[in-house]
Amino acid sequence: KGLTKDEEMRDLSFKYLMPKEYIMIRENIRVKRKEREKIVSELKKKLEKALRKDKVDGKVFGRPKHFYSIYRKMINKEKKFEDVHDIIGLRVIVEDSDNCYAVLGIMNNLWETIPERLKDFIVAPKDNLYQSLHTGFLYNNMPVEIQIRTRRMNDIAEEGIAAHWKYKGLRDDKFNKQLNLLFIVNNAAITSNA
Repeated sequence: KGLTKDEEMRDLSFKYLMPKEYIMIRENIRVKRKEREKIVSELKKKLEKALRKDKVDGKVFGRPKHFYSIYRKMINKEKKFEDVHDIIGLRVIVEDSDNCYAVLGIMNNLWETIPERLKDFIVAPKDNLYQSLHTGFLYNNMPVEIQIRTRRMNDIAEEGIAAHWKYKGLRDDKFNKQLNLLFIVNNAAITSNA
């Protein structure tokens, strides 16, 4: 797929405005973007084949992280390069939560996942209602992160909590209960800080 124009512009700007930082990231990755894109393609194909074999309906997306995005993550989250675990990222979108866990099982059979990288935000959503399963593994010593979500979870992650109404309207009782809980928690936090 390659870089979008915005990503390309950010990486070029980063290269010339912050050459030391750019070189540090380039030297740590050691794999050219085209090769990383090839790896993403290989991983996607392998996972898609396994999903079909296990009759799990899901869409797999992937991308290598661009250099400026890696740098921004290191600065914003105060991480060292070796603590960035999504140099390559895959995302699987499925219909329901049960299939999220089925995909996790498939992942564990395909690759030796890193137990410490497993995060279950489906059982324990973030305060902003973000839900997803995260796991990771090393592929040729390169960290790969996998996010597994339903369409609804992805809409909320990409567009915010209001995005879900675009598809469901106000008739989704489970979502409305979660949103109401968020408002209650938010109001309690505001009241306690007043």
